[in-house]
Amino acid sequence: MLEFVLVLPVFALILFMVLDYGWLFINYIEVSNTSRNAARIACVEYETVNLENGAVVSPKSYTLDDLDDDDINDETKDIIRQVKNSLPKNVDNVKINVSYSNDIEAEIENRTVKNRSSGDVTIYVECRIPVFTPILGSGADKMHYTLKSSSTFKVEKSDGA
Repeated sequence: MLEFVLVLPVFALILFMVLDYGWLFINYIEVSNTSRNAARIACVEYETVNLENGAVVSPKSYTLDDLDDDDINDETKDIIRQVKNSLPKNVDNVKINVSYSNDIEAEIENRTVKNRSSGDVTIYVECRIPVFTPILGSGADKMHYTLKSSSTFKVEKSDGA
């Protein structure tokens, strides 16, 4: 009986760590797929990728609440909507960064951007997810763990651009 009492806490600790890491791994895969799907939408599904007045704003940060913002263009709302629909339902504090390489190069060279084609788009998604046990939750922020993922795709030139 003494051996059982000594081994049980160690066994429980290992079991709970395996459960938490498995849970976080599954959700990391979903966050990674979310950033990949959003990057795919950002680079392929638009007829034009022209910027208004050559304005350069990159990288740009968004949250899921920005879907209700009227100042954001439809293309960006599609990216945010894709992130919202693809993420696991129990995440909070979602941050989305959208960065176009042509915008960054133009900002460095102090020029305007006429078209984003033939550049890269990077989507960075960060969110917090609850953990099951206080084993990983003790070092995390209030029983939450932050998951991060980014995807970079080549912006394709469409026929309409």
